[in-house]
Order: sequence, then structure tokens, then C-alpha cells
Amino acid sequence: MSIWDTYPDLTPANFRTLVAVTAQVLLDSDTGAAEFPPDLLQQSTAENAREIVPLLMQTDQTVTRQNVQEMLEDEELAARACRTVLDQVRTYPQLAERIAQEYEARAQKLTGVEVVLLAGAVVILAMRIKRWGPVEFEPANEVVKTFVAGLAKGIGIGQP
Repeated sequence: MSIWDTYPDLTPANFRTLVAVTAQVLLDSDTGAAEFPPDLLQQSTAENAREIVPLLMQTDQTVTRQNVQEMLEDEELAARACRTVLDQVRTYPQLAERIAQEYEARAQKLTGVEVVLLAGAVVILAMRIKRWGPVEFEPANEVVKTFVAGLAKGIGIGQP
């Protein structure tokens, strides 16, 4: 049985593992290997926010670095951003299958990886990867950008 058979109804541990595996598979793509630093998955939320904002500005000029960083540091919002990326990668059968294979291989090895630490990396990768092997991934970029921009803009609404 594939992890996608139970998605989105995953345990927190399975969700963290799926996010980590997705980020690594995207990073291992031709585009990822060529364009991203090898430590992308260990970058801080501040570093990720600095990289995400210019990408979001293509969709929404009102998004701020502070909003994006706060979104990435909020466990629920970071998880929502990750779910949007997962929803998009799942629509590409070859990519989804590769992620499922890697998930199975790593499911027992990964422990304690926090979604908040990986959300920025997986969002950056999903917005910037144009191709993954033979898969044209670019349509997913815009879906992720629009969702994350809206999520980040909601930070601070209703607060004094």
C-alpha cells in the first residue's frame, strides 16, 4: 500500500516523513541539484522567508518577509502550506510514485523531523522546480504561490 492511499489522513509522524521525503525528491531533481544549495533543507525560517518572498511577489505584491516567516514558524500554517505542495505533487503520477518509493525506504529511518523546519524548503522547491525528470511541474508552481501568498497575508489579521 502506498502512502498516497492514506493521504491526507496521516499520523503526524507519517506527515513529517512525507514532507521530508518530498523535499528531498524535489531537491534531487535536475533543477534542484543545479539551482539549490545542498543545505536548503537545514535553512532557518528567516532564510527561507527571504527566498520565498520574491517568488510570492510574482503573484501578490503585498506579501511581506515578516508574514512569510511567521507563517513558516506557525505549525498549523506550515502544515497547510506543505499539504498544498503535497496535493500538487500527488497530481503527477511519476513524481508521486517516486515519493511513495522513497517514503517506504525512509519511513523507519526518519524520526523527529519537524514540518516547521521543512516547510520553507518544500515550498521553495515547489515554487521553483520547473521540471522533475520527464514531468512538467510548472503548473503546480502557480497553485503553490497563490495559496502560500494568501496564507502568509492572513498572518496578523485580527490581531491588535
